[in-house]
Amino acid sequence: MDGICQIFRNFAPQSFSKRKNMAREERNIIGYTVGLVSEFALRFSIRPRQAYAYLKRYKGMEHLQRHYGVLHTQSFPDTVDVLAQVCQNNGGGLR
Repeated sequence: MDGICQIFRNFAPQSFSKRKNMAREERNIIGYTVGLVSEFALRFSIRPRQAYAYLKRYKGMEHLQRHYGVLHTQSFPDTVDVLAQVCQNNGGGLR
């Protein structure tokens, strides 16, 4: 899952005093992302690695990173629907 860690590098701590809180936030973001990719894989009957590659290729991961603050408050099925639509809008073929 090195790719997921690289995508979310911009969530890295800005100062040492914030490091503890940010480390927890980073773990939350990564855990949420792993779970969401797994749910996406289940929905489309593909492997999690394939789901991650698809989401990355068709800008689903970029959308998740940009809108994490809102998306993580939604249910996984709703968020999977959103990411599937984003990918379709960017040329993805899963339906």
